[in-house]
Amino acid sequence: MDPAWLSSPRAWEKAYQDHRKKVQNAQPLVDTCPPPAFSHLRLMLKRLKLEEERLSAIDRENCLLLKKVASVMRTRPLTDNGRDSTHRSLNRRKREQEFRRVQQENKIILERITNSQPWYRAQRW
Repeated sequence: MDPAWLSSPRAWEKAYQDHRKKVQNAQPLVDTCPPPAFSHLRLMLKRLKLEEERLSAIDRENCLLLKKVASVMRTRPLTDNGRDSTHRSLNRRKREQEFRRVQQENKIILERITNSQPWYRAQRW
């Protein structure tokens, strides 16, 4: 069931040559070039805007902190409770009594420890 035009050898050879030309001139069908790069995808404007807002908030907070530190440095220094350091505490006498009592108890305990005999004998071991 060959076509009539391919019955002669010359026609077959011509068809083969045409086929070879088509194969040589064929362009590739697979696209191997990279996809187009869109500038709005590379820039990421939203991210840049958020970063700028974050940095401006940090700058504002740093400025406020700097003002507070400067005002503290300008004022005269106070003690922790706001009074002069020469002022005596109201419960100082009570604290000193408690300190002396604890010292006395510690001295008694030290005497008991030094005067006691050891329970175990190292020579026996």
